[in-house]
Amino acid sequence: MLLSIHAHNVSALGEVTFEPAERVTLVTGENGLGKTLLLDLAWFAATGGNTARAALTPRRPGDGAATIRYTASVADGVTSTVDERFDARTWRWERDSTPWATGLVVYAHADGAFDVWDFMRTARHVSYDSPDVRRIEHRFALTPGDVWDGLTRDGRVLCNGLLRDWATWQFQRPDVFARFARALARLSEGLDESLLPGTPQRVSPDDARDIPTLRLPYGEVPVSLCSAGMRRVLALAYIIVWTFDEHRAAAQLMGEKPLEDLVLLVDEVEAHLHPRWQRLLLPALLAVLDELAPSVHAQVIATTHAPLVLASIEPHFSPARDRVLHLARAGAGVELTDLPWSPQGDAVNWLVSESFGLRQARSIEAEQAIEAAEAFMRGEPCPAPLDQRDAIHEALRAALPDHDHFWPRWLVRSGAVA
Repeated sequence: MLLSIHAHNVSALGEVTFEPAERVTLVTGENGLGKTLLLDLAWFAATGGNTARAALTPRRPGDGAATIRYTASVADGVTSTVDERFDARTWRWERDSTPWATGLVVYAHADGAFDVWDFMRTARHVSYDSPDVRRIEHRFALTPGDVWDGLTRDGRVLCNGLLRDWATWQFQRPDVFARFARALARLSEGLDESLLPGTPQRVSPDDARDIPTLRLPYGEVPVSLCSAGMRRVLALAYIIVWTFDEHRAAAQLMGEKPLEDLVLLVDEVEAHLHPRWQRLLLPALLAVLDELAPSVHAQVIATTHAPLVLASIEPHFSPARDRVLHLARAGAGVELTDLPWSPQGDAVNWLVSESFGLRQARSIEAEQAIEAAEAFMRGEPCPAPLDQRDAIHEALRAALPDHDHFWPRWLVRSGAVA
C-alpha cells in the first residue's frame, strides 16, 4: 500500500507531498493543475519507479535537482522508502536502493487507455540492479484499440483483448465469465440499460470474429457498436477481471502464491458517463474489487470533476480509510490540500463546496446577477453595469426562470413589489 510520495521540481507540480488514504483517495481541482500527474506519480511509486505513458521530468532547470521519495507498507507493517533522482545527463531516474514493486497496479486513463503492472508477469523481466534498464517497457501498455483487439510484443500475445477474451470466457471458461458478468451487473446496477451479456454475433463479412453483445431493451447490440460511456465501463470491468485472472494463471505456472495488494488509478472517473452512471461507478468499483478477490487489499486513487462522484461516495465513505484532496493554485505553484470530510448531501452543495469552488451552481450570467442582487440588498456598492436596481432586475430576468426560488426574496427586499 502506498503511504506517501514527495516530489520536488517534477513536471508541472513543482513540489508536492501526496499521502494516499488506505482505501479511497479522491482528488479534485481545476484543469491543468496536475491531477493526472499525481496519478503518474502514484504509478511511478507503486511500480518501483516505472514510468507510465507520460514521463516524469524536471519542471525547471533552475529549481534544483528533480527528486521523488516514495514510501509504502510492504508486508506485516514493514515499510520501505526509495529515493529517486533525475539525472539530466542520461535523462532518466536513478534510485538509491532496490524498490519493492511487488503488487498489482491498474491505471485507467481518461482516454480509454490502460497501463497494467503485475509483478509476476512484468517485473521478472526487470533487472533493478542494471543502470541501463529502460523501465517504461516493462508494463502492459494498452491503447484503447489494444483493450478491444489485443496486444502483442515481439511475437508474444500479452493480451487477447476484450472481444476475444469475452467470447472465450463465455463458451470455454464459465468461472471467469461468471465473475465478468457479475462485475458488469454491479457496474450497471439499477440503470435502465443493465450490462447483460447476450449471444456473440457476426457484424461484418470482413471480420471473422463473433462479436460479444449486450442485451438491451431494444435488442442485442454488438459491444463494438455501443456508446462511449458503455465502452468505458466495459473496458474497466474487462481489465480488472483480466488482470486478476492472468495474475492467478501466472502464479500457478510459477508455483507462487497470488499477490494480495492492488492499486487502482482512475483518471476522471466520470469520463463519458451520464449522471446516472457517475453516481454509481465508484461504489460499484469498490464492490467489484471486494467480490473478485476478498483477500486482496485494494487502494483506489481517482481524480474527478464531477460533484455526483463525491455525492455517490457519501454512504460508503470512512474518514479513517478514505480521503478527499484538492489541488489549487498557490502563487507560482500548486498546493495539495487535505479537505476535512464533510458530507454535502447533494451535487449542488458539492459544486459550491471547497472541492469545486463555484459561488453558484448556475450559469455565469445568473451567478453575476445574483451576486449583484445580494450586494444591492445588503446596501453595498455594485460595479457597473449592475450598479442600479433596474439593471440588476433586467439581468435577473434574462438569466433566471420565472419559477426560480430567488425571485420572491429579490422582489420583496429590493422594493420591486410592496
